Amino acid sequence: MIELTIAVVMALLLVCFLIEVLASSHRYVLEHLAVLCFGMVVGLAACILGEEEGTVHRRIYFLEFSEKVFFMCLAPPIFLEAGYSLNRHMFFNNSASIVLLGVVATYVQVMLFATCLYFTLNYVWSCDLDVPINFHQCVRLGAIFSTSDATALLRIFNSILPEHLQHHLADMSGSTTTGMLTSVAIGESLANNGVCVALFWRMGASSKNLETLVVVPFVFVLSSVAGLSVASVCTMITKHLDINKEPQIDFLLSIGFALLSYFLFVEVTYINELVSLYSCGFAMAHYNFKNLSTKAKVTAKAMIKSSSWASFTFIYFQMGIVFSVSVYAERPFWSRALPLMSLVLILMLFCRAFVVALGCGTLSAFKSDTNLGWREQVILNLSGVRGAVSYALCLLWRGKKLKSSLVTTTTLGIVIFTNLVLGSAICPMITLLFPDYRSDASTILSYAPEKRHRKSTMGSQALASPVHQVLTTPLIGVSRAGSVSLTGAEADAELKCI
Repeated sequence: MIELTIAVVMALLLVCFLIEVLASSHRYVLEHLAVLCFGMVVGLAACILGEEEGTVHRRIYFLEFSEKVFFMCLAPPIFLEAGYSLNRHMFFNNSASIVLLGVVATYVQVMLFATCLYFTLNYVWSCDLDVPINFHQCVRLGAIFSTSDATALLRIFNSILPEHLQHHLADMSGSTTTGMLTSVAIGESLANNGVCVALFWRMGASSKNLETLVVVPFVFVLSSVAGLSVASVCTMITKHLDINKEPQIDFLLSIGFALLSYFLFVEVTYINELVSLYSCGFAMAHYNFKNLSTKAKVTAKAMIKSSSWASFTFIYFQMGIVFSVSVYAERPFWSRALPLMSLVLILMLFCRAFVVALGCGTLSAFKSDTNLGWREQVILNLSGVRGAVSYALCLLWRGKKLKSSLVTTTTLGIVIFTNLVLGSAICPMITLLFPDYRSDASTILSYAPEKRHRKSTMGSQALASPVHQVLTTPLIGVSRAGSVSLTGAEADAELKCI
């Protein structure tokens, strides 16, 4: 029976991968949303077939996982790949905007959401809740519903412009609107994840609101330092030990130290393991990666991307199943959760728009190099999609007044809505508000010779190394309808400037 269960899971995952391949050929069809819809269909089919035999839960129990499985198996590859794929030029060129919108604005957003939710539920509209909730629980809910899905945003922006061109946009983010917008949106969502996760966990570990709010920034900084320390140790080992002749050892050391930064700090009170893993992946990608052999570089990058892709796909597939099963089998419970879901959605959109406008206004007041006008603010508001991180945090909810089932149902509804509505609207809105975004590809190609000339004057090699050709060649020519595709001499010019 176990063998049959494993075979069914593998078959469904293979179908999900094929659906993502088919969806990638359509410009406005997002891969993870296609998998989400497929999960809904599978869950609905299981409900209909199981209703006849009275075995609904027994038919789909193998696709459900606990929060322990998520945080021990599925979350590490996603956060490691998020830190590993972050371009340092993208981060440092727009560091002021990313820190302000991703850290300070996120903190303000959570507090504003918690204050509005607490006041509304206790003095205006109770949303049919049996008992009132305290401010401590409202802050934890604010952390859940203020978390952006960085991995989903990466996929959405990759559907507009291929990933290998985004690295050039990161280097020249001040020269093109698309580069600046991509840099700020993705960097802000990655910083947002760390702040919300640290805030949620610290509020759950302590019942003192004021003490927790003061400790959270310290936890975020300490977790980042812990991850950077582990990455530094790995970098020193791979730099001073002659192990390039054994690429498998290079690869195992890199993956092992990255996972060590996660599991080593699981039980540490003032260190968040997800933030530690993210910062460790960021440091190792830009310092330890240079010390690896060619085979180890290719293997490490392929494995990190593949494991993250598989985990992300399975999470959205499972969320689609849970959504269909809960709606089909627990309709009265959904009708009870609908008022709270509506209130959370309104407050979430309002707080997001407020902090984006406040952050962009602050940047303009200090005459920052990053110019975020109303068009950029529209895209940043749409970029606030909720996904895997919000769903994972709701699985950890433990409350006597507000039941975990109600929080899970509300989170699922918010995740489904933001992905289907906000996520699907990003590509059309960029096309509408930035009709000249395709010209950025021509700017990149014209920028390539300048970058190559600048490198040659500094004494570095002008031609691409073999490993860069291996890592970037599979991406050349892979594009959606209406997006950029490089072939022939243009691809050669693009490769040489890496």
